[in-house]
Amino acid sequence: MLSARNRRLLLSLLQLVLAGGLIAFLFLRMDNRADMLEALRSIGRRWPFGAAAVLCFLGCLSIASRRWQMILAATGMTLSFARTLRLTLIGQFFNAFLFGALGGDTVKAFGVARVFPANQAAAAASVFIDRVIGMLALFVIAAAVLVLRPVFFLRYPQTRAVALALVVCMIALALVLVMVFRRNLFEQSARFRKWETTTRLGGTLSRLYRAFHTCMTHRGLLTRTLLLSVFNHLFLILAACLLGAGLQIRTIPATDPPRAAAIRATAEFGTYLTVFPVINGIATLPVTPGGLGTRDAATQMLLGVPEFSVPRSRAVTLSLLIYGITFFWSLAGGIVYAVGGRRC
Repeated sequence: MLSARNRRLLLSLLQLVLAGGLIAFLFLRMDNRADMLEALRSIGRRWPFGAAAVLCFLGCLSIASRRWQMILAATGMTLSFARTLRLTLIGQFFNAFLFGALGGDTVKAFGVARVFPANQAAAAASVFIDRVIGMLALFVIAAAVLVLRPVFFLRYPQTRAVALALVVCMIALALVLVMVFRRNLFEQSARFRKWETTTRLGGTLSRLYRAFHTCMTHRGLLTRTLLLSVFNHLFLILAACLLGAGLQIRTIPATDPPRAAAIRATAEFGTYLTVFPVINGIATLPVTPGGLGTRDAATQMLLGVPEFSVPRSRAVTLSLLIYGITFFWSLAGGIVYAVGGRRC
């Protein structure tokens, strides 16, 4: 019988093997692998696009830190923005090197609990709420894209499958939110109250749930944090668009009438706004470390449809560069942790 630690290690190894297998599969199916080197040379020559994309991801981390700071404040835990940003960077580091978001989330919750030892349940709940709101915002953007571009998502078999999966996920999430937040289950349900008083697990879940329910029903908090999350995702999509420009990826056919640079750039961003909420949603699934492999497959699939016809070599390079940016900021979080983050 494997211990819990060995099971986690085995799961991490399986995730790495799956990620490696997916990337190997994509490379084997690629017709022009040499074009990846040319793509990298292209973004090397157009390095300002890459630098801007790196800064965009810093914007994402800053917005996420502010969102989490607001959630903490709603539960009575006031931290400075600088401290929440440090914890967010450290969480980014552990997300990358502990193979999964659970590692980084645990470190963030532990960092808050050290400052507020009497609010450990609320600290853990704040991290979970932060992740739920981020996912909810991603679904909001994806739903808006589905409404605005239904013809695109119904045109191809792969996009129809993606649209159906999104609709199912959004319905499921809406039902869960209604069930959880319509009333406080531990206050209004005798079964939950009995479970709370008779079992240790029930007591722990009760403290987590009460913190979760209090925070999510805080006046105006959901609206403000959801809006921040939308901007967070837009920054991430902009980073992908900038990388695409650096790689000289063109999703607007050359046969289209000549367009002004600003109009063409807006049209290109519209393409990324259409497909990257879906790609980012797939990348957040805890299947591989950091979405490695799953993001690449989704990027190749959606940018490779006939409407865009992005070569596989360019699509995979774009996806790997996005992973490279997240890895860069993970290393930055490691430096923050090494030079003083342990005091957070």
